[in-house]
Amino acid sequence: MKTKTPVTPAGNTMLMKLAMILLMGIVLLSLPLPVRADTPIIEVGAQETIQLLSNQLAESRKQTYSELSRLGFGAEVAALQKQGVGLINNFSASSVIESLYRRAETRKRGEGARFLAILYKDAASNSAAISRDPYFVKLKNRFSGDELDIRKQPIQFAPVSEIPKLLNGPPLPKQVEKAIGFLSEAYSGRGLAQMRVLALRTFRARDFNARAFERTLLESTTPEEALRKLVKIGTPQPKAEVALRTLMLDAMARSASLSIDPAAIEVMKELSRDLPLEQQRYAAAEDILPSRMTQMTEAQDAKQPGKIEKSERKDVIASLDGNGGDGLKEKSKLTSHPDAVNFRNSYEKYIDETFEKRNNDTSSKTNPSRFSNSTTPPRTSRLFSVASVSPAAGRGVSVGAKVTSDIKAKPASAIWLANDMDNRFGRLFVLFPPKSGSAPVVAASRVLFTDSFRAAQAVLSSSHNPTSVFQEGEILVLMSMDPSSAVTREASKKQQEKINAVRMAGIEKLTETEKRRLIQLSQALKGIGDNPHLDANAEADARKKLTELISLSSKGVDRLDKKYINNAMEEIAELSAERGVVTHPALFGRELAWSTIRIDFWYNQLNALAKEAQTMNGGRKIPQNLKRIAPRDMDTWQYYERGSRISLRSEGGKALKLVVTSLANDTNPAVSSAGERSHFSVAMFSQLPGTGSTPAEDGLFRRPDVEKEYQPLLDWLATNHHDFMRLNDFSESFSLLRWLGSIGTSVTVENIAQDRTALATPDRVDVRKGPYIGSEFGRE
Repeated sequence: MKTKTPVTPAGNTMLMKLAMILLMGIVLLSLPLPVRADTPIIEVGAQETIQLLSNQLAESRKQTYSELSRLGFGAEVAALQKQGVGLINNFSASSVIESLYRRAETRKRGEGARFLAILYKDAASNSAAISRDPYFVKLKNRFSGDELDIRKQPIQFAPVSEIPKLLNGPPLPKQVEKAIGFLSEAYSGRGLAQMRVLALRTFRARDFNARAFERTLLESTTPEEALRKLVKIGTPQPKAEVALRTLMLDAMARSASLSIDPAAIEVMKELSRDLPLEQQRYAAAEDILPSRMTQMTEAQDAKQPGKIEKSERKDVIASLDGNGGDGLKEKSKLTSHPDAVNFRNSYEKYIDETFEKRNNDTSSKTNPSRFSNSTTPPRTSRLFSVASVSPAAGRGVSVGAKVTSDIKAKPASAIWLANDMDNRFGRLFVLFPPKSGSAPVVAASRVLFTDSFRAAQAVLSSSHNPTSVFQEGEILVLMSMDPSSAVTREASKKQQEKINAVRMAGIEKLTETEKRRLIQLSQALKGIGDNPHLDANAEADARKKLTELISLSSKGVDRLDKKYINNAMEEIAELSAERGVVTHPALFGRELAWSTIRIDFWYNQLNALAKEAQTMNGGRKIPQNLKRIAPRDMDTWQYYERGSRISLRSEGGKALKLVVTSLANDTNPAVSSAGERSHFSVAMFSQLPGTGSTPAEDGLFRRPDVEKEYQPLLDWLATNHHDFMRLNDFSESFSLLRWLGSIGTSVTVENIAQDRTALATPDRVDVRKGPYIGSEFGRE
């Protein structure tokens, strides 16, 4: 029988006595073992942001060089492009124009203004803003036609080497600085024209100013080096990750492939600044929650990280320098971890043994059923509608329910942004093309756990082996007990060894006469058991002998030291509660692995679950009607994802709300508003039938009466306990990414400060207490 419920508590010596007898060879039995669409993603991290900015600076220089050469300044352009001239002269379009202005003005007073006037005359023909600007009008009237014709009156420039000296002089006049800004924007195309303006607007460290910017350029040999230095000296104020996020968004506004309207960027920035109270409360309480404390202790014993920490400046700076990983490196850091292969192999073996082959799957080499006995049922269908409510399938937590959308417009793009206050949270923004003359439409998800979003992204990646790949319409097991796990087999072996040791200790307490009689009874019963034809008298005699043998064995156990018996019973109970579990490879190294396993066994600890929820939800107690829910005699259960519908809703803000609503069935939304946060139901199974029960596999009955009773508790936990919040955030992310993938919308994932270290990942569970880590994974 497959069960997730704890065994009989220690102290029941009759259970011990019966188990001893069964193991004596009288009856050849052992104790029953409890059994149980690829979305296009563009990742942008710290280094990718630096490279994107560098590329746009290069584009601005290239375009500006081309325009200046066209106007007759080709010789000066060639000089600027020579190696060793310094970034101060050619960092961006504005740097190029400013360098030429300063050198012309140094060579002869007024020549710099004439240089700008020549550029103005050309740019004004293509820019109404420049043609109307008062400074340029004044500048135009200052020079004659011949003075604006460099073929007649060429402009002389001071040597490039003079520029560092000039920077120690007075700053540029405001009007000149403004003029250079206008012209650099006009000549830079889609490139980044004015990095200094962007830097001074973004970086607000106490000593950061224009001089610091120029000094950085003088001390740097490449644009990438200069940009990294600017982030370091220009922060904090804001935090380094916030500054990089701002630079990234600014660069995306100019990028041809990642183009985002500046108005949309401002909306996304605003919605990413503050953290909702729900997440703030969790962050404040996470380190005092018993489940989290156990998780940290297990990880420390395994000498591995136990939680995702809030990002620190040193992590962002390390990422900038290439020492902390970056956007595209997260996947390799997790999948290359020494334990990752073992976890993946265990998961794929379980899936291969449990479910039917896919039509195109030739990788399976196992027998057609889950166990070697040919009388066992065939492997389970992969169809989500079948497997999600099968006691022989997931045995844990599964996803893959149908996703629909009533959104008619096709999104232009989507982007995940971390929260400025705490990068462990974030939002998914979906951008729709603006209608003629209107602002772009921005839709935002609610604030989600970053770890859950990243796990959903990882599930949908193309890097999995065929066994782990998600296919629409099929079940995807996030976590399950594994009946054939080496962990479970080893625990069973140790359990039997302990029972046998107690049995032998009890026999030693018998007198010699009692021992001889015990042997006689055992041999007699074995002989009776070998005889297939027994009459009524023989059966009665066998029952009499068995009763005497049990009584005699009990005498030996009763004579053992009580402390020894109690300790032995507790050890046996612990071993009988130990199960091996498997988790999808996308969950390896993530917080979600712990949460998903805990969720599957919180049913055995409802009082502790309610207390922990109250600790992190601001002190709100569980409602009385839910508090009365008590664990029933269920043998196993499976949490499964409900179907969902994606829609947009206006709530009066600058962005529409991106809503994922769970459905009661394929057409009707969930009855309560909890359907917007609670995306899971549970299928319950027991040996005994109940109201409305239906037969299921393995001799069990599905119990809709218990499921109906338990659902309101799941709805409440979805907003009151971190494990259920994480899992529901995964489901919401999974639905949104599947929808975007189905319509060909790419998703840009900002990953500037995400912690990419693989966390300790549990491979087993005590059904009474929750997940923990085995010794083979570093635990002492």
